[in-house]
Amino acid sequence: PNLPWNTYQDFLKARVKSLAASGKGAIAENARVEPWHTLEEEPKSTSSGFTAAPDQQGESQPPPAAGKSKDGGGDIWKKLAAGMCWFDASPRVLVNLPTPSGRYEFACQALLSKNPSQGDDGTVCLPQFRPLPPSGDEKEFPLYLLAYSLMSLSDQYLANPPFMTKNLREDLLKGQSMFVEVHPETASSLGIKESERAVLKTPQGEIPVHVRLSQGARPGVVFVPQGLGHRAYDDYIRNKGEDANGVIEVQIDPLTGLGTVWATRAQLRRA
Repeated sequence: PNLPWNTYQDFLKARVKSLAASGKGAIAENARVEPWHTLEEEPKSTSSGFTAAPDQQGESQPPPAAGKSKDGGGDIWKKLAAGMCWFDASPRVLVNLPTPSGRYEFACQALLSKNPSQGDDGTVCLPQFRPLPPSGDEKEFPLYLLAYSLMSLSDQYLANPPFMTKNLREDLLKGQSMFVEVHPETASSLGIKESERAVLKTPQGEIPVHVRLSQGARPGVVFVPQGLGHRAYDDYIRNKGEDANGVIEVQIDPLTGLGTVWATRAQLRRA
């Protein structure tokens, strides 16, 4: 007595009415339709953009889309009562593209309309990657500095635990001294040898380091580990190495306003 339906059939009709109002899903009239089957070939689509279902021979048989019914779902109810099946077919949004041309349009039309003079072919408004040029004079800072993370060295909010710090290689951290990795050719051009003391300088500042030669390092690039250089905590981590974040340049992405880090101009000289 407290429910708005007199019979269970009335409840089902109300649910069908809601399905019809949503305009989602499709009716599978063919008894051999398998809605869960995924077509290997590009399936056909119904007028409402729903995925077609294949028959047992693998031919694509598009089931009639449920669509928004004008009769309050009466037509859908009749088909369901006759033994047909409604299923939640995923809409194929790329079949009928809502673009002016009806085709794939990767260029941002809003940007293109505001800047019509920025290229006749519209490539300026296509998705693209443009790295921000690092600051600093290329002659004064001929190298690039890249920071890297290690699984054995915490570079987040908490400092490295003592038992993990003991596992660090001696050519990464020896005593209080931190090593940076440089390609042998780069080190040779700078007159620096293995394990020698050096000064790493960027437009943001400079830090004392030791040099480790590595064939795996890219020529012209200095690699510095992250997670060292703490000035707090206990004797097991305090003052061990240098803080890489103090010499890394953080640039502001002009589109998102977020800080971005990829490379910093640097110089490396003997101490």
